[in-house]
Amino acid sequence: MAVGILSIAMMLIATMFPVAIYLTSVASERTMAAIVADGAFAKIQLYGVDPCDDPCACIDYENELVSKGKIDPKKT
Repeated sequence: MAVGILSIAMMLIATMFPVAIYLTSVASERTMAAIVADGAFAKIQLYGVDPCDDPCACIDYENELVSKGKIDPKKT
């Protein structure tokens, strides 16, 4: 009886390893993404890069939607 319970418990524990490995890799990828984003933001602040220097890269969506009547500025 004890061997049966122990074998079931070991099987349940063994099925948790792939899930734990997957979640560990997801957590490390998210951590690295946050570190890379912080570094990029720090470089933008340091060098004063303005993404709106290129008129194609910077679109003021709020004013564009207000001019088309899709957003009522009095309600926002």
